[in-house]
Amino acid sequence: MAPPYKPPANPYQEQTDHNTGAAWLDGHKPVDVDIDGMVDFARNMATVKDNLDGSTGYLDLLGSLPTQAWDGGALGEAMYVAQMMGFHYSEFRQYFAFLSQGLNNIGMAAQTVADAFQGTDGWSAATLDAVEFAYGDTGEGKPPGLPPGFPVRTWQQAFDENVAKGNGAASGQLDHWTLQSTVSAGLTTVKTYVNQDGMTRTDTSPSGSSGSSGTTTTTLRDADGNVISSSSQASRTDVIGDTVVTTTTSYDGNNHRTGSRTEETTYSGDEVTKRSTQTRGPDDKVTGTTTTETNSDGTQTITTTSGNNKRVVEIGEETEGETSGSLDSPARDAMDDIKTHNYPIAPWALG
Repeated sequence: MAPPYKPPANPYQEQTDHNTGAAWLDGHKPVDVDIDGMVDFARNMATVKDNLDGSTGYLDLLGSLPTQAWDGGALGEAMYVAQMMGFHYSEFRQYFAFLSQGLNNIGMAAQTVADAFQGTDGWSAATLDAVEFAYGDTGEGKPPGLPPGFPVRTWQQAFDENVAKGNGAASGQLDHWTLQSTVSAGLTTVKTYVNQDGMTRTDTSPSGSSGSSGTTTTTLRDADGNVISSSSQASRTDVIGDTVVTTTTSYDGNNHRTGSRTEETTYSGDEVTKRSTQTRGPDDKVTGTTTTETNSDGTQTITTTSGNNKRVVEIGEETEGETSGSLDSPARDAMDDIKTHNYPIAPWALG
């Protein structure tokens, strides 16, 4: 008889309990199904959107941890896995960008319904055409209760127009850039990329630079070759004791500072003991920080701040692919039990 089944144990239960929670859902209020309730519903959608936007920064770990896991070089297969994880992370971030926009759109639709029927006797004045208008079906025109200048172009129409112009990223679309050419001339290297909409991105940087030092200028052009934007980044790397500090400052096309990012990596021998990233806005005020500390027992503590929000994430010690006995299957437990007993050999097995 096989031993009783033991449910799998989470070797990182302490970290899971620490990291999970639904505090970001706070701030809602019950709503009534009436015109005033539609306004409250719109406010709730705005609250959910703001809370979601304030928490998506924590997803940065999904993009940075795979890179850190294979820091210093790895097998080609591992680098391929890291690249694919990066692609999936980018798509995940796009999903949240559209989710945030969807929450905003739903709230605005509810607010539009409320605006259309404020000053009336409520639902008795409501029409299906008005509700359909609020949710994007503008074929019947706007309801009479809305002001004359109320826009009738939907978010989807604006998004489609941006995509048609080769600038779908302005509405949250994920760009897929493909390298078209690399040209080196003297001390300058020019790389040209094109995305799925025909938009072109040109990166001009110092030849032989890995991107850690020097200035890189980026120019975006639409499918017709018209310049959409131009920007530049100046990077500098310094070694201070056991810490490598890289500062990247961004500028717009008029050479006005738009922000900066400072990354510090501290080593103990070949091991990274601390990583920190700090971002600053155009006014040089700190907009966010992320610090990853590797503790003596192999666990990590990641502290992220954004404005007045602070979050601490704990990661358990790396197990190098090993699992505890509690994670074994019932069949494996039964086989182990057989191996530890001196059972008599069946007569037919003696030959």
